[in-house]
Amino acid sequence: MIWEAPVDNGGTPITDYQIWCDSGTGGALALVGSSLNQQEYTTGSTLTTGLTYRCKIRATNYIGTGPDSDIVALISAAPPEAPTQPNKY
Repeated sequence: MIWEAPVDNGGTPITDYQIWCDSGTGGALALVGSSLNQQEYTTGSTLTTGLTYRCKIRATNYIGTGPDSDIVALISAAPPEAPTQPNKY
């Protein structure tokens, strides 16, 4: 997941982003990790192919935690198959 920094940080640099997602079957969103000021997050857990996960981001800095981002829906896809060996001619 990759996102853009908020337009307004309240005058203090962002120090962390909190990532909240559901289980892929609906229900409440729960804190699944943080990205320590990186605008990118890769889950450490296994996602189920074909499920739709709802997620949101919260930016944090010295002032506190900002508002939630919009909730986005992410569909987990299967990893691509390994490429085959090229033919030698």
